[in-house]
Amino acid sequence: MLRHSGLTGWQWDAGRAAGLIGSSDVDGRRWSAAIANDVIARRDEIIAIVGAEAPIGGHKAAARLAERSGLAVEKPDVEALADAGLLATAGWYKEWPLWDCRALDAVDVGLLSAIVAERQAWIAGSISKWDARVTSGGGAVSLPGSPSSAVLRLGGWTATPKPTWMRSPPTRTWPSRSGWTGC
Repeated sequence: MLRHSGLTGWQWDAGRAAGLIGSSDVDGRRWSAAIANDVIARRDEIIAIVGAEAPIGGHKAAARLAERSGLAVEKPDVEALADAGLLATAGWYKEWPLWDCRALDAVDVGLLSAIVAERQAWIAGSISKWDARVTSGGGAVSLPGSPSSAVLRLGGWTATPKPTWMRSPPTRTWPSRSGWTGC
């Protein structure tokens, strides 16, 4: 049926969910010629309603919004749009929401800008000068409770030196006929 209708699998499923395509009426497993002809005749209408682009996941949605707006949009921003009621899920892949491309393209850039700014402000304020101790490393700070090797430098974490489990094992020596030798 998909081959004859010219619809993709996700468009067929979305059309069925929207009530645009009737249920199988031949033995409860197949569609009659009448329904098939109706779907073929209304193909453009179905595509206009369900869309031409398949719904996308959070990371691709963020990249699409970032490209359109010029903002540093991330997946949590897309989820914040949904939490604010500005974006609805178009479906699910396993436990992950999918987003309608047309709805993403319709998001107001001003509202998106406010959400991105709020996330960035939260990140900037999540580590304050009161949470950190200045060390002797030229403006570097370390956080209480963090390992002594974790140092915050210019906004990024630097690990110095390597943790014990990352170091090479010591060279072992084994006895030989002439005495102890290194491996």
